[in-house]
Amino acid sequence: MANGPDRCFHCKTELYEIAEAKRREWGLDHVLNGTNLDDLGDYRPGLVAATNAKVRSPLVEASMTKADVREAAKRIGLGVWDKPAAACLSSRLPYGTSVTEQRLAQIAASKQRSRHSGFARFGYAGTTASRASRWTSPSSSGCSSRVCARPWSRPAESTGSAT
Repeated sequence: MANGPDRCFHCKTELYEIAEAKRREWGLDHVLNGTNLDDLGDYRPGLVAATNAKVRSPLVEASMTKADVREAAKRIGLGVWDKPAAACLSSRLPYGTSVTEQRLAQIAASKQRSRHSGFARFGYAGTTASRASRWTSPSSSGCSSRVCARPWSRPAESTGSAT
């Protein structure tokens, strides 16, 4: 599968086409997504697909940030209020690296093992998948290997989650 910078646009376009069909079938008024204000500053081609599909973003409409969403979820007692973000596994591959079942399985397995070891984020660089606190290239992080992993722990004063 191709893995260009616009991969999320194509995936979300297909997702929203399916969601629109279900919206009509079920007689719903809108298709909604979970975009929040913090998402608007990032490069997110999937948001273009949402705009094209006329998907509504109620958290943006309510001027909520990720921290606001987590705080609201905590206040109403949702046990997942501090759950780490669960980005698409393909987003863990650098642009231009083909998406294969083997690579996705490798990332998923690494993600599961690493979570139990206290790491917060993952990246894929070449033949190794690893959980890392931030996606960094070896040259920018000072790591000598192709994949860098850093342990993560939430600061005691933090109510959010590293995502």
